[in-house]
Amino acid sequence: MVGDYTLKRQFEFDFMRSIAILLILLTHLPGYGIGSLTSINEFFHVGHLGLGLFIFMSGYLLYATTSNLKSGNIFSFYKKKLIRIYPLYLIALISFFITFELIFKDIGFDFALPFKASFTSYLIHFLGAQVLLAPEYVTPILTLWYIGLILLYYLLYPVLVIKSRNLNDIVLRSIFIVVIFAALHVLFNIIEVRFFYYYFVFITGIISSHKNIFSNMNFSRFIPIMLILYISTFPVFRRMSSLNIFGEIFIIYMLVVPFIFLTYYAGRKISQISSVRLQNFFLLVSTSSYCVYLFHRPILALFYSAGLMFNPYIGGLAVLLLGIPATFVIGYYIQISESKLLHKK
Repeated sequence: MVGDYTLKRQFEFDFMRSIAILLILLTHLPGYGIGSLTSINEFFHVGHLGLGLFIFMSGYLLYATTSNLKSGNIFSFYKKKLIRIYPLYLIALISFFITFELIFKDIGFDFALPFKASFTSYLIHFLGAQVLLAPEYVTPILTLWYIGLILLYYLLYPVLVIKSRNLNDIVLRSIFIVVIFAALHVLFNIIEVRFFYYYFVFITGIISSHKNIFSNMNFSRFIPIMLILYISTFPVFRRMSSLNIFGEIFIIYMLVVPFIFLTYYAGRKISQISSVRLQNFFLLVSTSSYCVYLFHRPILALFYSAGLMFNPYIGGLAVLLLGIPATFVIGYYIQISESKLLHKK
């Protein structure tokens, strides 16, 4: 294990997870009657920021806990990750099917699934291979595409670290992998483009953990630079549609990475001044974040549709006042129950 993780540092990651899931919810709320948030989402690009936080932390904490991964432990590594991710993902996939294919299929809501239901598409999603095989064979389901992405990153992780002698080995291997995947994308129209959008954010998380950057870095000196980089990206980002894929990857990276370090810095400051009650709040949000990510669309859809029986305003209000709190409460207890079940095993 790399680094000595104190309670304070754990709070900072809880804070980052909390910000990530709140940003993702903010991104999706316009589809559930809160259309006034659309302009905020478009200006601050909150979807990229939330996903970037999650993906960076995945790389950082993965390396922090498995930097000494050996060839003989690959099966155990994959088994542990699948047990942690897959059962809840499978339940979420079923809940998406019931909610959007059976209940809301003919209603025409904005959040209906954007893909043609078929045995092949559901089989690919069942296997978690939607990002690997898109766009040629499947259109990834809203939100759940992320699970296919993170599973693919985890699949590649041992290639990056096993028998790596130093940081240069990791960097060279990461470049070799992305070149191979780019060739597959061009030749066979597979590997969904979002794999490339966030790949180097994941690698940055691994490298940052390798260098133990959050302990060694003088944040007070670098924060102004990070803030300038983050703000200066906005004008270019608004023209991203005119860029090629290389430009898009670069701009997303330059937007997301400074924000990650700014968020960590904010978490560090808050940990120094916040009350126990506030820290417990972030712990609750962080603990529930994975389940909130998986299940928030079906839960919010149910609350929105219930309010929509009166009018769209009531639907949006039901989501805001009841749906979001219910999502976190449900997500928290699902996560706690799953953790206890795994612990018993």
